[in-house]
Amino acid sequence: MTRTIRIVLVLIPLLALTLTACGPFSIAEQERIREIQTIEASTPTVTPVPPTNTPTPLPPTPTSTPGPTATPLPPTPTLTPSPTPLPPTPTPNPILAQFSLCNQQAGDPAGGRFSMRVTAITTTVDAFFERLELTLDVPASSAQPHASARCRPAPAAPQTVGEVEVAGAYLIEVQLDGWLRDDAFRTSLATPTVPLSGTQVLRAAAFRVPSDRTTGARLVIGIDQPLPFRVRLEDNPLRLVIDVAKSGPLSPASDLLRMPAGTAVAPAAPIFYLADGDIWRVSNGTPENLTERLRAGQFGDVTALATRPNARLVAFCATAPGAVAADATAASTLWVLELDTGSVRQLTPPPRGRSCADPVMSPDGTTIAYAVDESGVAPPQLRIFSVQIFPGAPAVALTPSGDEWSRYAPQWLDDARLMYAATAEDGRRTLFLREPDGTELDIGMALLVSGTGGQRSARYDGFGRLLAAPDGSAVAVEAFRIDRSGADLLILNPSGAEIERLSPIAGGFWNRPVAWGADGALYYLSTACASDAVYEYTLHARSADGADRVLAAGIATGDLGVFAAHQNALAYVTFDRMPEGPGGPLRAASDDPAALWYWDLARNARARLVETGRAITDLAP
Repeated sequence: MTRTIRIVLVLIPLLALTLTACGPFSIAEQERIREIQTIEASTPTVTPVPPTNTPTPLPPTPTSTPGPTATPLPPTPTLTPSPTPLPPTPTPNPILAQFSLCNQQAGDPAGGRFSMRVTAITTTVDAFFERLELTLDVPASSAQPHASARCRPAPAAPQTVGEVEVAGAYLIEVQLDGWLRDDAFRTSLATPTVPLSGTQVLRAAAFRVPSDRTTGARLVIGIDQPLPFRVRLEDNPLRLVIDVAKSGPLSPASDLLRMPAGTAVAPAAPIFYLADGDIWRVSNGTPENLTERLRAGQFGDVTALATRPNARLVAFCATAPGAVAADATAASTLWVLELDTGSVRQLTPPPRGRSCADPVMSPDGTTIAYAVDESGVAPPQLRIFSVQIFPGAPAVALTPSGDEWSRYAPQWLDDARLMYAATAEDGRRTLFLREPDGTELDIGMALLVSGTGGQRSARYDGFGRLLAAPDGSAVAVEAFRIDRSGADLLILNPSGAEIERLSPIAGGFWNRPVAWGADGALYYLSTACASDAVYEYTLHARSADGADRVLAAGIATGDLGVFAAHQNALAYVTFDRMPEGPGGPLRAASDDPAALWYWDLARNARARLVETGRAITDLAP
């Protein structure tokens, strides 16, 4: 074992920490965040995530409760929060410049299979990081090794029978997919338990070799918290080097959207949300279950909801009594809840209809569009239907049946026009625009390519989340990149063409639309990089003239869920944990504890309204 000690005086606080540790900030002060991030983005490093000087405590264990509980509002010290001067831009530690919590790659991932023998495994303890180093012997006739790496929460139990458990709340997994199981592999030091000497950050390490495959192995390293790391291949001699920083970026002050701010705040109008199969309303700081007592054998779990500001009813999809909501083929129908009377009634389902999904209310509040699966098989074959809210009104099929497209996620542009997404059985994706006369236009194909004539080239390979402005003047949609992972954000006019001054939004790993403001501003989340361990984000507001402001920045071990614009405020959901896979797209695990927050943007007052023991999966103003 080699021990290296370096003494370097540097300032290494995380950007998000310096932006939030001093207290609440006004919207104007968030402009300074954008300036700092612009400087940071210009640094020629791969998403550096410098650690703090202070060891980070582990996040607290969430406590599940039978139902949502209201979070007491903070006292009101003043009527207006006082601005806090921002600290100077921090100086990153140059030694840790290439460390991050992003998923990483070493070598050429397209290099194919390779032969390799691990001849030595050593550890090194540095002043700022700990190192695990594998010395490699690769035959001249073999392709060069390659590896991918990620940090992720450790599973609660071994995932394979007989698998050696590795100590640590988080794992750094180094995947060697192309490693051949040849003589070189069999004589390697790739043992189930890797001995470590003198390390404190690196708790344990082990090789895991799938028995059902002829290639590949995984090196798993246990750590106690998400820590920035670096994986690379070095020559002379050939080595696979894994460096892990001794401290990380997470702290109670590293996540602005989970920090209360300003004076006492309460929504000016009720907020409706979906949790644990029921519709809840929060007003005056108290959550109220609106559907639990109304089920009475009429319906099972609520799976989606829709309403509009000042509407006196809530539309929702609900499974049949006894059906399992997690079953994609479970029978479900469309209902409305009358807020004045507290009564519910089922709207007429379409003939042969088996399910209900993605309900959305027209601007005038009289019609609901939704997706229906008529086949009852997996994958579902969805059509768009509409039905007026009046008793006895028939459901009307708006899209054809029997073709290659499954249509879903409708969005109203006005009281007669709809835009929606579609997926074909072979995986192709597009967007459709339905005109008032029933004409259906494929507007997605033109967005998937760039250039004109013979110079056209593939740009995107599909679309994700679709979100229309309340007045139908614009639609934001995720576009999946074809040349690398992640998603750009396109902003379209009502005809389906990009609005040049606004689109595309292409920075970072994933750009997700979350809400439209009444003034035409688009709120969106930009994820810095693909990471299975943390959600590193910036929340932006892009106005109709193209001006872009950063409202919040942070890094957390929990995901961010649905948002809703609520007059001059944002309601949004935070989760305690990260689901499997890189953070970015909208997702939620049903058993993940969640919290509902409210941020009054005008007063810069932010508070947690409700905490739940299970996920909040839908939200409406």
